[in-house]
Amino acid sequence: MFNKIIEQDEIKKVVSHGEKIVLKDGFEIKNLGLCRIVLYHDYSNRIGIEDNNGNLVHSFVFSDILSIKLLNNKDLIVIDIHGISIQTINEIWLETRYLWRNNEWKNIYDKFFFMNNYDNINAYKPIFREILKNEFDDSKRSIPFPIFIEGGPNVVKDVISDNLASPKFGIEMLKIAIKKKHQDTIQQIINSTQNYSENYMSIISLNLAELCDYYPDFIIKYISSTSIMLSPYCIGIEDSKNTSLYSYANIIYIKKSNIEKPISAKYEKILSGKLLEEFTIL
Repeated sequence: MFNKIIEQDEIKKVVSHGEKIVLKDGFEIKNLGLCRIVLYHDYSNRIGIEDNNGNLVHSFVFSDILSIKLLNNKDLIVIDIHGISIQTINEIWLETRYLWRNNEWKNIYDKFFFMNNYDNINAYKPIFREILKNEFDDSKRSIPFPIFIEGGPNVVKDVISDNLASPKFGIEMLKIAIKKKHQDTIQQIINSTQNYSENYMSIISLNLAELCDYYPDFIIKYISSTSIMLSPYCIGIEDSKNTSLYSYANIIYIKKSNIEKPISAKYEKILSGKLLEEFTIL
């Protein structure tokens, strides 16, 4: 459940200018040994990794952190003025696994950031609480659609490699990538079809017309790496009312992925419940 992910006693107090708070001590990092994860407030809010001698190894800038919590010794839930994200600590780096905000949140961020409206941050906090309560409550069957282009390739990888998230988000993700002409994301999804999963067939085939029009080289690669056999009960494609290539597949080899357990599986219990009952935004 997400209702107890972030509580005031996890942070102790708001970080004042020039101070830092240790979020996790004795954190093992390959080639560095025991380190600590700290929250700084100097010229901005930063999450840093320090070695055992207190030397800063790396730091990551965030936009006015409102709340934060460490999960599973390696995953961070961060809520800031920019949105809500899940970060995974990968050796000395933070990888964004999930990023979300809606239009209302974005409008507040635009006013706050671009207009330097820093004095009104406290007035925005109740609005953020209400947005999170509405979007992450028990009635939702899954987490909201992620901001994947801005979130980076790891967000796309997690969705496409997940048997639960892929059918729900994959088709729309590719459609948006085509519309925004984001070739890196399109190429990433096309490359993922080499696992020959049924999930990929619906993602690609339901966007087939647009791919043929704008990215013929990509679709040629997809077709050349995918074997499709018509069912003996289907005389021809024209006899089927379902235009998805998935409906014509007779035998598909599904290769088990060795990718790290994806986000929806790792955080299913956490992200499927209420985000906010006793939620505290600092």
